[in-house]
Amino acid sequence: MALAQSLKRWTELVATAIRDGQGDGSILAALDAPEVARFLINSREGAVVRMKIVTSVQPLDDFFSIAFPLLTGTNPSRRPT
Repeated sequence: MALAQSLKRWTELVATAIRDGQGDGSILAALDAPEVARFLINSREGAVVRMKIVTSVQPLDDFFSIAFPLLTGTNPSRRPT
């Protein structure tokens, strides 16, 4: 139960940050803040698991290079792999 509460609080904090960004125009206003918060946390956690499996930081690099540009409506930068 404590883990579920922690995850809920983390999601609320991320959703609040997204709403703040929507308020100042740095994040797309059309996005659903709680849904995007869950997506970001789930994606990040998946990247962390994959990092452990492949023993590389590439999954987390991919997460950052794709996820955050999507919030702003910019094209994600692609690096050679």
